[in-house]
Amino acid sequence: MYCKKAIASFACAAVLLFGPLSVPAQFSIAGQLRTRSEIRHGYGNLLPSGSRPAGFTSQRTRLQMNYQNSGIGIGASVQDIRVWGQDGSTIAPADGSRLMLHEGWAEILLTKTMDSLDGPPLIGYVKLKLGRQELSYDDQKLIGNLDWLQQGRRHDMALLKLGIKKWQIEIGQAFNQNAEGFRATSYVPGSVPATIKNAAGTPVSVPAGLVPLTLGGQVNALSTPSGLPVYIHPSGTNAPSQHYKSFSSLYFSRKSKLSTWSFLFFRDRFTRYKLDSIILDGAYLYGRRFIKSGDQDDFDYRTLSRTTIGFTISQHLGRISGLGWVGLQAAIYHQTGRDRDDLRLKAWHCSFSTSLQWGPLHIQAGYDALSGDDDHTRPGHSHRFDPLYGTPHRHWGYMDFFYVATGSPLAGLQDGYLKIKLVSKKENLSTGLDLHRFHTAHHFPDDRGNTMKKYLGLELDWITTFSLNPYTQIESGFCYYRASPSLQYAKGLPPGTYQSAPAWAYVQFNIRPGFFLQKSTP
Repeated sequence: MYCKKAIASFACAAVLLFGPLSVPAQFSIAGQLRTRSEIRHGYGNLLPSGSRPAGFTSQRTRLQMNYQNSGIGIGASVQDIRVWGQDGSTIAPADGSRLMLHEGWAEILLTKTMDSLDGPPLIGYVKLKLGRQELSYDDQKLIGNLDWLQQGRRHDMALLKLGIKKWQIEIGQAFNQNAEGFRATSYVPGSVPATIKNAAGTPVSVPAGLVPLTLGGQVNALSTPSGLPVYIHPSGTNAPSQHYKSFSSLYFSRKSKLSTWSFLFFRDRFTRYKLDSIILDGAYLYGRRFIKSGDQDDFDYRTLSRTTIGFTISQHLGRISGLGWVGLQAAIYHQTGRDRDDLRLKAWHCSFSTSLQWGPLHIQAGYDALSGDDDHTRPGHSHRFDPLYGTPHRHWGYMDFFYVATGSPLAGLQDGYLKIKLVSKKENLSTGLDLHRFHTAHHFPDDRGNTMKKYLGLELDWITTFSLNPYTQIESGFCYYRASPSLQYAKGLPPGTYQSAPAWAYVQFNIRPGFFLQKSTP
């Protein structure tokens, strides 16, 4: 009853806000409730021998509003993320809230359709989208909304969108600040926790101005001959240890009946830092202190610039007699500049896949390669490709061992995969089996300097989805990884103390009802 009253009040307020609809317009309110119950026994990283599985249920609750007319679009998405039981049955006011704004944007039509002398419109549209918004391109390998994560991903940015005949062009700009200010543009990135464990494993309060360095929940640091700590951090996506200061992007694509090709230019910038440490409760706490471009507090922090450039091509070969529908996809990308650790960067990523649809049977086979460091990498340089702000869960195994929060091999990654899926005639039921064979891109040494094999292991993912009704989808999965001895070294774990056969299972309910829809014509 309370939910219905809240939705009705929200709808009435929105109608009053927008006023009488005198032009073709549409206003809608929709929601999402997604629960995912998981049993983790090695998800994301290997577990120490003798560890017991973890079980929990997480929940995302979203309320989405959209308004569209011929000249403007406005969207907002509010979400609450939590784990069942994270709060007691009653909480104190001081406990705070996990309610957050996932999206809040407006899209303005800047120009109307302009006709060309040849007949078809020369410019279909020019739009400006401002505010907090999701960003997804192509197969989301490099830029995606990371919808698998309950929190998702969004960017505070401006996006200029142009439609020119068969071309789609988007120009983006983001610029981050911690708060309002009167001078300079200083930015200290990262969501710093209130407490963290020091090198001895003792929980301590995080001092002001220090962003702790952690890897998989544990401090990972070495000492150089000078006695300064050196942090080996994960080569993960979405800058897990440091959010970007700003980025500039250019994306354009051209679609035809059987092919799509796209180009991406993405330059992100990071605040330069220096490694520092402090003794708390008898042990070191390692962290970053960000370097200013001057001695005064109002000077800007220095930034590093990284550039990613490349293209993706998708080609449908059409229906081939005796084979069904066949398609090909290829991509190649290059990274240069300096990474977030101020290393001179020269890295690459390439991929190729072929797909076949033969009635209810869908088959995809492919190969991905992401460069990494080898024995010839010079000090101060890096060849590790970072897949930016994509959705790695869709590509490099459902177990999320690579390019997520727990990091990836410094020696790069190779992934040869085969995906087989069966879809019912009504398309309300599907089941699929994915097989991944992982290798590093280069050989790498163990803790004694011996050369390890590139082979990292096999992963098997079995995923089933069922659409109960137009608003409800149920998804279940079971994933298993057979790790090689090289994986422990590649993940920076002490050898011989971790399980080699991790597994993970989940059941997810995704409910997306539409609460309110109003259409109007002049």
